[in-house]
Amino acid sequence: MREILYDPAYVVPAVPPGDTGVGWLRATVGRFCEGADHVRRRGLAEAILDGIPPETLSGRRGHPVAVLARAMGAADPGVAPLVEDVAQACQPGTGDADLADPAVERLAGETAFGAGPRRRPGRAHALALVG
Repeated sequence: MREILYDPAYVVPAVPPGDTGVGWLRATVGRFCEGADHVRRRGLAEAILDGIPPETLSGRRGHPVAVLARAMGAADPGVAPLVEDVAQACQPGTGDADLADPAVERLAGETAFGAGPRRRPGRAHALALVG
């Protein structure tokens, strides 16, 4: 496996397009693409992480996913189990998409942007950036 990570000739296998759930997630993140799409998508993720100094995370209590999510502005206390539900099916051909799909929808929707009269603006913009 280590050899593949450092092999400049290795090309990440493409994933099929997806409109919802874990299929949509795979089709829109940097992990499953190459070239300019990978650079742009990875850059978006790095920009978010660059705004969170690692030393501000050290010593915080709680599940590491929840700690990072709070630092990113997501206050949903149920975020860690949702991420676990997605992670178990993120790699194509693995996990239970029926478990992951609603978790993706919640993470990309209410958890990230809120709901009702207090929802945060920008969901359409964020989805356009990753799509």
